[in-house]
Parts: sequence; structure tokens; C-alpha cells
Amino acid sequence: MAACRPWLASELTILQPRVLVALGGTAAQTLLGSSVRVLRDRGEIIASDFCPQTIVTVYLSSLLRAPTKPPAPPPARSSCKTCASSRS
Repeated sequence: MAACRPWLASELTILQPRVLVALGGTAAQTLLGSSVRVLRDRGEIIASDFCPQTIVTVYLSSLLRAPTKPPAPPPARSSCKTCASSRS
């Protein structure tokens, strides 16, 4: 990414965007530095050298690779008649 940074800086100087969205860690760290973490900083508006409003979010394909969580079990139901009658 270091080789592309001058080109990126030139493009952004010409465009002068109001908002930049960094998709994923590589883009975020290129725009904002190595201290940025996608999951920690996701959705925050951060000023960068390129734009006063830079937003970090996950790279979309990472959602497809992420393991899915099993669905939560349904709430426990009581079979106790005393408990059931006290709810009425």
C-alpha cells in the first residue's frame, strides 16, 4: 500500500471528499494509521489526513467468511403447574 499512497493522496486532493469509507483493515490502516482496528473503531467518524470524516467498517466479503453463530435456544418453559398458574 505504501507504493500507492502518493497516487491515493493526489486523487483525494483533487476530489476533496466530504466522507471516506474504509472497507476493511488494510484500507483503514492506510488512511488512518496502524492503531486503527476495524471491530473496535467500526462506525466511528475519525478525521484523517485525507478527509475530516472517515468511517471504518468491515470488508463485505469478510461477512461471508465469518463463522455463523448457532441460533439462541428458545426461552425455557416451565412445566410446573404452580409456576404456570402464578403467571395468569
